[in-house]
Amino acid sequence: MGSKNRITIKEVAQRAGVSIATVSRVLNNPESVTDEKRERVRGVIEQLHFNPDPAARALSNRSFKTIAVMVPNIINPVFSLIVRGIIHSLDKNNFDVLLYDTEEDFGREQQVVSGLVQKMVDGLIAVAGTGKEISFTELSKRIPVVLIDRPDNVSPVDKLSVDDREGMHTLVAHMAERGYTRIALVNGTKGNISANSRARYFQQALEEQGLPCSPEQIVYSGWTLAYGKIGLNELLSRNLNVNGIICATDIIAMGVMHAAAELGISIPGDMGVAGFDNSPLGEYVSPTLTTLQYSSIEIGKESVRAILRRFEEPGASLLKQTYSLPLIARQSTQGPASSGSVSPPGGTQEAQDPWKETDS
Repeated sequence: MGSKNRITIKEVAQRAGVSIATVSRVLNNPESVTDEKRERVRGVIEQLHFNPDPAARALSNRSFKTIAVMVPNIINPVFSLIVRGIIHSLDKNNFDVLLYDTEEDFGREQQVVSGLVQKMVDGLIAVAGTGKEISFTELSKRIPVVLIDRPDNVSPVDKLSVDDREGMHTLVAHMAERGYTRIALVNGTKGNISANSRARYFQQALEEQGLPCSPEQIVYSGWTLAYGKIGLNELLSRNLNVNGIICATDIIAMGVMHAAAELGISIPGDMGVAGFDNSPLGEYVSPTLTTLQYSSIEIGKESVRAILRRFEEPGASLLKQTYSLPLIARQSTQGPASSGSVSPPGGTQEAQDPWKETDS
């Protein structure tokens, strides 16, 4: 039978003299319908050769569950690793994934969150953010919501984050110890929640170390390689004579290092450079990049555990978990006096392979 002549559930209901809901129950939960109505509907189904659409039946049964995952930029290796951890765990628990990449667009992010109210999803994991805070309060009344590394002081949802304050203080102290005492920050987009917090903790860390501290030492650019280059050029134009740069992400740091090489600036001899989130690429650039151990895959997996816990215990207390950011010292911050050496410094945490998954 052609699609134009396909028998619909509405026609079956009309012919059997019952509601559409009754026909649906006969198809999906026949025990809930009286014997008389069940036999009448089945007779009409057989008479009309009604063949219900499998997709429609799946939607009716809702025998599967789908978790929406929202990231600001899937190209970012750290976000990709978090998503990898999420998908790995959801797949083991027979969940589907609906992935949204908001492309660093706050308006797009708002559209996704508001649109999920109408979509047939069973939960949301929101990774980082693109700008202003969004309230998840209304959405969390309908489905479980977990936020990853996304500052939010309003929404009553489960939250996983990294300790930006500890991380920034660790990096500043490390660079000062290595002889970099005129330190600047090449940051992400101005107004971004994460960029704002890293700028604030950067200034606090400089003051704690007794190092020069002024707004001029912070450059806001963006979150890509190209913005690393733009950030370095802007910083150099300010004539601050910096000899150390901390970057808000490893990707920005790699852009800074590329731009420095083009300008003939030696790293780590003329300038030390550090990243923040342990991109898998950091140990393959030259010089290798000092950064912080960001447990991306594990954080992704923990977000799934939080979602599953919320399904099992809807009234459980809210989860608020913070991950530390241990130092991974590599060649890019060996110090001005040791620029001729390429051996990695000792006494710091051994670099871990961020692509390696655990069985947790």
